[in-house]
Amino acid sequence: MTINHTSFFQSLKGEALPSGIYLFQGEEEHVKRSALERLRGRVLPEGLAELNETVLDNPPASDIVAAAETMPMMGERRLVIVRDSALLLSGRARDEAADNERLAGYLPKLPEYTLLLFYCHGSIDGRKKLSQTLNKLATVVRFDPLGDDELYRWIRATLKAEGGKTIGQRQAQHLAFTSGRELTTLTGELHKLAHYLGEREAVEAEDIDTVAARSLECTVFQLVDALVEGREGRAFELLAVMLEAGEGRLGILAMLLRQYRLLLTLKWMQDEGVDRAAQQRRMGVQSFVFDRVQKQARGYTLEGLKQAVGLCVDTEFAVKSGRLREDAALERAMLVLGKRGMVS
Repeated sequence: MTINHTSFFQSLKGEALPSGIYLFQGEEEHVKRSALERLRGRVLPEGLAELNETVLDNPPASDIVAAAETMPMMGERRLVIVRDSALLLSGRARDEAADNERLAGYLPKLPEYTLLLFYCHGSIDGRKKLSQTLNKLATVVRFDPLGDDELYRWIRATLKAEGGKTIGQRQAQHLAFTSGRELTTLTGELHKLAHYLGEREAVEAEDIDTVAARSLECTVFQLVDALVEGREGRAFELLAVMLEAGEGRLGILAMLLRQYRLLLTLKWMQDEGVDRAAQQRRMGVQSFVFDRVQKQARGYTLEGLKQAVGLCVDTEFAVKSGRLREDAALERAMLVLGKRGMVS
């Protein structure tokens, strides 16, 4: 059975203690860690947690079996946590075939007193044999990034806990665009904002622009904004910020290519008469980001965007084939992208 994190948290409110086999996987690590702590609190008796919990990092099957067979002490459950098993992740694990066979035979006979949790950072490799075994035997809990509405509720609740501060939906979208949607990062940014507000209650967009750290995606958006508007100096200032943060030129070029492909897709749909709702749905972006992409696209013709995408592709190929030096290719491409001849 596969459920999302909301269903999992709801299940913990029941009277019966959780039991059996669980698999935690997905990209939203903050919620995943919260789910683990909530599970611990539900299963392990207060004061006896250390006696009834075993945490194993990428263990062999024999260690998993030994831990699962150990009886709990002064409690109903033993919690065994298997972290980042190579049997679930990409790449070949040591003794993989033998360990898979042993676990496939053992897991259906797991003692009732043991709750066995496979906890993976990120997502598993669904092609692995243990992944397929757990899909049949375990409760698989997916921790996917929060949707727009859920993220807004989380931001609002987190900020309220910071001295009763408030934030509107548009401002919350602006924060998520500026700093990214990863909840651990956002927790820190919300704490900074609450401290910055002082006696004020409500967060405004100007507060976010002043205080919040900018994600790489946001900085690339701003760089393209500068190129669209012909502000060459500002574009190169933002490039310097990214380079100082340790981003490689090829990686930045790849993100520019992604952004211009996004603009080209939007411009093509606009020319084809696709309505706004369908445009946003096909692009798979939140409304705040969609508005920004629309604004950028207005600065280009369809032909200009085809040229921009072609330039990024050709530049990337020229660097990888050795025809252009990496330290000059990106700057050269930016100079061409910023020329007014590419825009309407």
